[in-house]
Amino acid sequence: MINNYIIWRKVYKVDHQNGQFKILISAHNDGMFYGMVLYYLRSGSRQDDSIHLEMKYQNLLGRTEEEVYSSCVEWIQQNLPGRFNILSPSVEGID
Repeated sequence: MINNYIIWRKVYKVDHQNGQFKILISAHNDGMFYGMVLYYLRSGSRQDDSIHLEMKYQNLLGRTEEEVYSSCVEWIQQNLPGRFNILSPSVEGID
């Protein structure tokens, strides 16, 4: 059995009209790239002081970084309607 570990990861901040979301992409030693869209859903109202936030995520994977990034962006476009802007990523090497 081969251990699967992270070689590096990138974290993109997503400025969405409904809040701040994130895209995480990581390269693994098995040759695959894994992506995750982190977002939240808000319910309730300010009038009755009943706002609730629920954190959610969507996992995606592919054979190239570009494939996973494109899949994450496409997933956001299809499932989180509204305007958004993706900022430059922070890159973290794993030692």
